[in-house]
Amino acid sequence: MFICFAILAFIFMMFVKYTNSRDKHKSEDFLERESKANSTRKQSLDNLDYITIPIDSLPFYKNATGEILRCQNVMRSLSEKHIVNLSGKTNTDLKLEYGAANLPALTEYDNNFAELTGTIVKWAAALTDEGHEEDAVRVLEYGIQCNTDVSSNYLILADYYASKGDIRKIRTLRTRAMLLHTLMKDKIISKLDDLISGLSQI
Repeated sequence: MFICFAILAFIFMMFVKYTNSRDKHKSEDFLERESKANSTRKQSLDNLDYITIPIDSLPFYKNATGEILRCQNVMRSLSEKHIVNLSGKTNTDLKLEYGAANLPALTEYDNNFAELTGTIVKWAAALTDEGHEEDAVRVLEYGIQCNTDVSSNYLILADYYASKGDIRKIRTLRTRAMLLHTLMKDKIISKLDDLISGLSQI
């Protein structure tokens, strides 16, 4: 029994030592990257993939009220701002690539993207509630063009395509979803696969 206990204690000690060493290396690597990031010189932001809002081609109603009006106002306001999808990149990544001095601007651009993608889903829901389903689909399809990472944008649109028996468009959604950097990615793809499987059996 003593020998078994000694062996287990030794294994545990080695595991703790390995874990501490691994965590130490990770911490050192992070601090080294962060130090390098903070000293990176400011780079031009001209080549960022800026998102534009096509005011003329989206369903803006002149006599809109309620939630539709609110969403339209947000979209018009965002159309005058810089919008960039920076999903999947940490602050350290951004500073290394564009310089620490650009981090406040990049954070603002990414926040604008989050507001855009959230508003798209709310706008589509409001349009659907008012019986404007086709316009809601146009809004959601614009969200896909923006590479939204909001899962409901994909799932609501996929359900609409499924109701029309359009398996091709669902497959296209799946291809786009494969490029996402979000915890919901697997759930989205699983739902799309279920719809594709169901339509394939009809």
